[in-house]
Amino acid sequence: ALVAVPTATAVADDAPAQDTAAVQSVAGQPLLSSLQIMIGTGFQEIDLGQALNGGYDMWVNDLKSVNLEAMTYSGHATSIAPAYVTSVDGMTMTVDIWAYGADGQSANYVVRFHKVPSQDTTLTYLNVDNYEIDLAQAQTANGYVINVDDLSAISGTVLASSTADGATLLSAGSAGDGVNSKAYMFYVVAEDGETISPTYTVRFVRNLSSDTSLSSLTVDGHVIDLAQAGTTYGYTITVKDPSA
Repeated sequence: ALVAVPTATAVADDAPAQDTAAVQSVAGQPLLSSLQIMIGTGFQEIDLGQALNGGYDMWVNDLKSVNLEAMTYSGHATSIAPAYVTSVDGMTMTVDIWAYGADGQSANYVVRFHKVPSQDTTLTYLNVDNYEIDLAQAQTANGYVINVDDLSAISGTVLASSTADGATLLSAGSAGDGVNSKAYMFYVVAEDGETISPTYTVRFVRNLSSDTSLSSLTVDGHVIDLAQAGTTYGYTITVKDPSA
């Protein structure tokens, strides 16, 4: 019958080295005849032959779904003790499982869990130059348009963003004349490094001024009195030769 494994405990550094003969008890029975590990909500059978010879590889969507406290086994072993190490990039978890028999025999089973790289390119938040971007609008042909008074203050700097786990937001370049408009394009690369999202376009457009003020005016060398020129009769200049 399958027996539930107690809470996992680390194996001492001086644990006995792997010995092919150690997988058999003195009675000729294997220490483990079956081993199952809980992944998500179900148990997965481990290939013991591979686990003993180089390691058994499994792929999962989330390393956190591997529950080492919910292992079951059968065979000659009286106890098992798992210890695990996760790779630096968070994509692989290597589990060393030591099985011990009442007769002093022991064996090491190695299981490597690999995270399946996500293809999720979801972008849930984007802030450019202190403007929160409407992501749905940014994916349209014209992009998300923001009207500003001063384009010189716009640099296309991403101040904050939120993507799917493992995904990366990248720049797809810029466009615009820099005087009347500036546009910045972005896209998301999924964790798998291959799946990419549609482009997000953020377009800044300079507001057209409604100011009609005139501060100075010179006509044929004559400085015009603008206040007088704005009256009904205008500004009159007397000259000796109007033809000039």
